Amino acid sequence: MRFFLTFILSGLFARQAFSQNDSVKKRKIDSLTIKFKADSARIFKFNRYRPYANIDNRNSFIKNRPVNFQGGQIGFIFKEYHVFGLGYYTMTPNAQRASRRFNDSRTIDRYLLLNYATVFYQYVMLDKRFLEIDVPFEIGLGKFKNKQVDADNGTIILNQSGVIVPTGAGLQFVLKPFRWIGLSATGGYRLVLDKNVNVDFNGLYYSFGLWLDVRQTYREIKFYGYTRKDYRHALHDIMAN
Repeated sequence: MRFFLTFILSGLFARQAFSQNDSVKKRKIDSLTIKFKADSARIFKFNRYRPYANIDNRNSFIKNRPVNFQGGQIGFIFKEYHVFGLGYYTMTPNAQRASRRFNDSRTIDRYLLLNYATVFYQYVMLDKRFLEIDVPFEIGLGKFKNKQVDADNGTIILNQSGVIVPTGAGLQFVLKPFRWIGLSATGGYRLVLDKNVNVDFNGLYYSFGLWLDVRQTYREIKFYGYTRKDYRHALHDIMAN
């Protein structure tokens, strides 16, 4: 009789101990889950302002001649849908090479140089998981040099320089197979407000490039590489004890 009583009491104490242990584990798991959710929300939180940078290499045309510009943009993003910043563009060395034309039995080499800075605004019209459509606007101030030389005797026919005020608008499409990297394509039109009788700077421009979201890259590394991994390890330790 004493044996059965001891057995029953032992079973009750063991059950109570297991129950207390399960209750402790549950509290630890609940606390860990709350911390994990808070850390995740902190990583992916909404930022009212964040920096913006873009390497922008544009292809364009001046008097039906293809020219290339290399440049970049820097600024900030406001509320995820409004981008404000400054840009700067200069013609590539290859685009600065002489273009040859024939006029009145003469061979003329024309050298053209154009550099300009812009203030731009870009509106994010659509931002979906795999597609983003932006509408950029810009106005700037630049300087040009236009030199024409007789290729036969080296006589300078024209040598002028001046200031221009370029404006532009276009569309940018971003395809995002991943959240942090994708491909972008931009097309637009450049309109120069002040006219020049010798050089027409109006024309289409387009560019293709790699799109990279540095912020999202940081988020992915922080969440999947550290936060979620630490959570799983801590959860495993709780369950093992």
